[in-house]
Amino acid sequence: MGAEWGIRVLGTVDAVLGDRVVDVGARRNREVLAALALDAGRVVPAPVLVDRIWADGGTGASTANLHAIVSRLRSRLVGAGIEDAVVTRPPGYLLQVDPDQVDALRFGRLVSTARQLRADGDVRTARAAVQEALDLWRGTAYSNVSCAFSDLEAARLEEQRLGAVELSVELDLALGRDAEVAEQLVPLVEQHPLREGLRGSLMTALYRTGRQADALQVYEQGRAVLAEELGLDPGPELQRLHQRVLTQDEALLPPSTPAPDRTELDATGPLTRPAPARSRALVVPPTRLYGREADVAAVTSLLRTDARLVTLVGPGGVGKTRLAAAVTDAVAEHFPDGTVQVSLAPVSDASDVVATVGRAVGLTGDDELDAVAAHIGEARQLLVLDNFEHVMDAATDVGRLVALCPQLTVLVTSRSPLRVRAEREHAVDPLGLPPLAARTSEELAAAPAGALLLDRARSVEPRAGSTPDDVEALAELCHRLSGLPLAIELVTARMRTLPPRALLRRLDAALSAEGARDLPQRQRTMRAALDWSHGLLDADQQRMFTLLGTFRGGAELSAVEAVATAGDDLPADDVLTLLDDLVAQSLVRVRHGAGGATRFDMLEPVAQYARSLLDEERSARLRRAHAATFRELACEAAVGYELADQVAWLDRTEADEANLVAAVESAVELGDADTAATITWSLWLYWWLRGGVAVGRRLAELCLTQPLSPPVHPRGTLAAATMSYAQGDHAAASAHWAEALRLGEELGDEEVLAKASAGTGLAAMAAGDLELAARQFRTALGHTEKAGAEGVWMASLTHVWLGTTLLVQGRPTEAASAVRKGLEIARARGDRLATYVALYNLSQAALAAGDDRSARQHVLQGLVLSEETGDRANLAHCLEMLALVEFRAQAHRRVATLLGGAQALREEVGSVYGYYLPDESLRAAAEKAALENLGPEEHAAAVERGRAMGDAELVRYARRELPDG
Repeated sequence: MGAEWGIRVLGTVDAVLGDRVVDVGARRNREVLAALALDAGRVVPAPVLVDRIWADGGTGASTANLHAIVSRLRSRLVGAGIEDAVVTRPPGYLLQVDPDQVDALRFGRLVSTARQLRADGDVRTARAAVQEALDLWRGTAYSNVSCAFSDLEAARLEEQRLGAVELSVELDLALGRDAEVAEQLVPLVEQHPLREGLRGSLMTALYRTGRQADALQVYEQGRAVLAEELGLDPGPELQRLHQRVLTQDEALLPPSTPAPDRTELDATGPLTRPAPARSRALVVPPTRLYGREADVAAVTSLLRTDARLVTLVGPGGVGKTRLAAAVTDAVAEHFPDGTVQVSLAPVSDASDVVATVGRAVGLTGDDELDAVAAHIGEARQLLVLDNFEHVMDAATDVGRLVALCPQLTVLVTSRSPLRVRAEREHAVDPLGLPPLAARTSEELAAAPAGALLLDRARSVEPRAGSTPDDVEALAELCHRLSGLPLAIELVTARMRTLPPRALLRRLDAALSAEGARDLPQRQRTMRAALDWSHGLLDADQQRMFTLLGTFRGGAELSAVEAVATAGDDLPADDVLTLLDDLVAQSLVRVRHGAGGATRFDMLEPVAQYARSLLDEERSARLRRAHAATFRELACEAAVGYELADQVAWLDRTEADEANLVAAVESAVELGDADTAATITWSLWLYWWLRGGVAVGRRLAELCLTQPLSPPVHPRGTLAAATMSYAQGDHAAASAHWAEALRLGEELGDEEVLAKASAGTGLAAMAAGDLELAARQFRTALGHTEKAGAEGVWMASLTHVWLGTTLLVQGRPTEAASAVRKGLEIARARGDRLATYVALYNLSQAALAAGDDRSARQHVLQGLVLSEETGDRANLAHCLEMLALVEFRAQAHRRVATLLGGAQALREEVGSVYGYYLPDESLRAAAEKAALENLGPEEHAAAVERGRAMGDAELVRYARRELPDG
């Protein structure tokens, strides 16, 4: 194959033979050619090519498809007379072409040659070489190919082209072509207003042609643009050039002849040769730093001791740059040779990092690592490298630089660690959150996230946080934004026009709105910050990232694997590796959930972003898999709630409650009402025990609006009944139980009949019809026997409820027998719920019989078990029962305190158990006696003391032996 065949990418992507463009056929053929050209002369593994062509993981992303496309491309090239162009070489393919016949490679070689010639003092030959390089460009690189890899490569090449233009201008100035440069640069500076190298060259050219005022105006325009776009002043080189123009420094005058060597070239002054790029200082908002005292102290301690390479690791928008700036100030005196700050955000290629650092430390000409290290030498400096995550291939260079410079310390900010020797990581977490129940601005500002949000809110709306409702909304905003400083900055800017409550409803729009102008472009919106992070992932990592958006509140590994395999055909063995990758990129967090299980989750703004990237078809597929996965969990947990390990299952469910609710809503939306109702039915006892009856009722009634299959329909109806009953809506509960009874009779379903009969007994009890209640409970017990194992749990509770009716009917001996039978069944199974319901009734019976000691023992056992299950409604009932026991002991302060705690619990939980029938006259007498004996002020203080206690504190207080409490 001769040297006449080549590849052009600096414009359209074409294969050429001599002067003729070869027709390579379909779009995919051209994309494969471009993907191979990226590594011309090197073997490219097939999976790498698949990732380049199908970065979005779309249809056709397979090695088999790649082989077919390569075969078609080969046929086209052979037909045009180009033999052996694409060669199969395990593990992929090799594009066999002379590197100098690939225009992008030739361009790079020519520019490097020009730079070397300039360094050697051969200005004219250098100018010719750079012009030859620029002449290779025919338009925007890769203009007829649209893939993720080609877009990135086009951006990289465009940056190199602009660098070459700057070099050509620099050489023209050295050759005295000032008027030509001035004419050429005016439109270029308008197109690229942030490139200070071009602006400096234009100022020099204008000054040399006698246009000092115009040169000064170009500087002022640049200063205004930098302030507007980046919140920065011009760099020190441009500032010095401005001063030289003002003072008419003779060093700015053009050379009489082209400089014969580098020394003479430098004599014209370094500002006649603006550097291709200037490293920028950290962009830090001029606002107060909140909640980072411990971080600053920890990192400062590391830098002052033996740590020579410290990486601040955290998600985008968490405030790593701001923390780095604060640390830099704190350790400034420790580095007598100064601090060099380098923002790597503008650097698009890891191979340019060393050169960027070299320019930042004052090195000119040589950008090799050894030269940079030699220049730094023994200097005791701090080098800050900001935004390292997109140039990870340069990590080893940084590690080597630290090894070569014994006094150099490097502080890095990155979304993932560098993973090199001697690195010390410091995780930067979101700011601490205020309590959701915060009611005052002081409570809000006590947490760093709340303080920042309040500060930024008041900067645009001075009255923010002036009412309890406002404070509650601001606290919820902190939680919805996961304490991310950038998200808080962006959202609070919208408070000029929207109050906090309205912002909560429009949160997605607020996060997508433009933030402060002095933020870097990649952080002007939260979405821009996340686009930056997402763009650093490969195709499989992006696929896993968006899949995780399906979950709510994260998930355990087994659940992620189940959804990945069922919804995305992803091998389960790949899931953990991909999750580890995302954890390393600070896009996913690892937490420990119920029982120490590892959970993977995202900050809420990150999760919202991940969901926004899912197309409709894939989203539906993943949500179906998600709903199926959590249906299995719900069904397994429902059995566990009735047995000895019920607390573990309750905790396990609580960890995934958000996922379970989302699964119900998704299943309804996707037309799978049976899955939705099955999950809801399985969770009713969880919601009962953990105070989520409002959520449970909403979902149960939602399911009943959908068509349900015969086995599922009555169970969905039972769920709606129990949730209505727990809310005190006995009329709705009665109607649902009656309907479930009808459906159960139609099906002959003994489990449904047992629970529906017991339910109608509870409804009758609530209505005061104790005879009917007792009959229904006895009927239910008959059905529990026929239901077998599925009826045992219901039998234990039904015996207790029957005992309650007998007790109130004045039949204490029968009542005690029934309750003790229920208690025996419950304890044999380890069921805390039925146990403490029985203990409450036994306490009530003992109190009625004058056995205060037994009454106290029973109710205290019930208190402890209620706390274990998290059943706060039952805890309230037990506290009230204990208050009646304390009344008999004349412990009036304890009575008031216990009733205060019970009252607060009732208000928070919003549910009352109608199957308890306490003696209201005895409670009224206890309350009256406490008020009379303590007096209004002391009584109110005791009640308030109880209201202020948490659950655990109330239980500890209740168990004290001292009757005065």
